Amino acid sequence: MKWIVVLVLVAGCFDDDGGGGGGGGGGSCDALADRCTGENICIAGRCEAAFGRIYSITNVQVTVPTTDPQGAPWDIGGGAPDLLLEISVDGAKVASAPAVPDQFSATFAGPFGVTLIGGSSLVISILDEDLTVNDPAFACGADPITADQLRARALSCMQGANNLSFGIAPR
Repeated sequence: MKWIVVLVLVAGCFDDDGGGGGGGGGGSCDALADRCTGENICIAGRCEAAFGRIYSITNVQVTVPTTDPQGAPWDIGGGAPDLLLEISVDGAKVASAPAVPDQFSATFAGPFGVTLIGGSSLVISILDEDLTVNDPAFACGADPITADQLRARALSCMQGANNLSFGIAPR
């Protein structure tokens, strides 16, 4: 499965001297246009270390096609999938949300807390909830997640008719 990661810049950091907000904790910044650099992110008006902290994932929006990834109906007899959300960090499930039944699109408001360290992989998976086995529908992630992606405050993925986007911000 190929993933396309589209970053949407919605966050800002800059030093008082306009030097780009380089140092961890140095300089003031603005979360509307995060210009911190390196492994830093704008938090509470200062460029701080991006990793080793908790992030909130919010507003997970997903759309899936009318058939499953193999081109078959989602459920026996047809119909829309029961969209279930799972969030994993480094392969371990850290959060989930109840299924939205019989829909081709859904929004999961969150917030879902995740702890990210440097080199972490972050994957948001959408499954079709069934009685015995939940079938994979679509996954979106970053492996590894980078400070640049975290500074953007939003991530999205598209693959064919699958579309998933979400906000991510430090707590």
